[in-house]
Amino acid sequence: MQGNVTGEQAPPVYEAKERDSLQAENAALRDRLLRALADAENTRQRGERMAKDARQ
Repeated sequence: MQGNVTGEQAPPVYEAKERDSLQAENAALRDRLLRALADAENTRQRGERMAKDARQ
């Protein structure tokens, strides 16, 4: 992590809190991504089934 304007390093506790916050945000975004991908796949499969049923 970069120092602040005065050139001092951030305290390790701050860095740990920031790291934990970023890790939690990363996990939440990963969860949202995986759910969106699963939803898209389900929609694709539903469309294929509907098209197949329409042809019959």
